[in-house]
Amino acid sequence: MNSTNYVTILGWMKTGLGLKGNELLTYALLHGFCQAKNGARLSLDYISDWLGTTRRGTINIINRLKEKGLITAKGKQGRPKTYRLSATKISEAIRKAKEEEQKARERKTTPETSEKPADSVGLSTIEREAGRTGKGEDVLTPEESERRRQLRKIILETHWLQND
Repeated sequence: MNSTNYVTILGWMKTGLGLKGNELLTYALLHGFCQAKNGARLSLDYISDWLGTTRRGTINIINRLKEKGLITAKGKQGRPKTYRLSATKISEAIRKAKEEEQKARERKTTPETSEKPADSVGLSTIEREAGRTGKGEDVLTPEESERRRQLRKIILETHWLQND
């Protein structure tokens, strides 16, 4: 493996496909190679080197990805195989990830956290970030306490300037 090689893990690989650990890393490695060509021709040794596993461990991971219908592998035994990703599974995973993102955004948009003018109600985005939401006391690290103190100072200064 070259010291400048890299792997890109996309969010939908985790949230849409539910992959983690070495399955996620293997899928991301194959995905990267498949972007440049119509399939990734890789040896087990190369994949094992990326994963830090044995050949047997790599075979098990690849077999699990095949069982899930995420990849196919073609080639002769003992030779580098050509791996291809399922376009259908990728489309489904991206759709699923987008739906989950939308649900998360909808959960965050509640009347309690909706945007209100700072001067009319007194709870601006900065104040909510500082933790002044009226939900009770939070346990804060010293860094968070300092940040909260600084934000409150800014809020008071801004309020003072607006009322002059």
